[in-house]
Amino acid sequence: MKYLALFFCLFVLSCSSDDDATDEGFICTEEFVFGLQITVNDASTGSGLADVVITAREPGFSEILQATGTVGVYVGAGEREGSYTLTVEREGYQTVVTDVITVTSDECHVIPQTRTFTLAPL
Repeated sequence: MKYLALFFCLFVLSCSSDDDATDEGFICTEEFVFGLQITVNDASTGSGLADVVITAREPGFSEILQATGTVGVYVGAGEREGSYTLTVEREGYQTVVTDVITVTSDECHVIPQTRTFTLAPL
């Protein structure tokens, strides 16, 4: 009888609702996803560039992307859909202004848009 009660309890617990499930039944992770993942390289050397300022803009919103632990890699638009124009700047290099980059999402998270830009020294 104890085993039957234990089995019943386990069954009930395994059937409980999951707060991370969507209405469609997907189970979403708690991971924080950046919509923009940008790599910036030096045109002369091909290596990643530090100290780059990347500004993502759309009407009513502006954000400066964050440097990651990898030189030349920057992220932004965390869990935020949008249509962004980027300005990529570094002292001593030509500035790049991008076409619109659209970040969409699936049932759980944004779908990252990965781009690589090469800056030419002045």
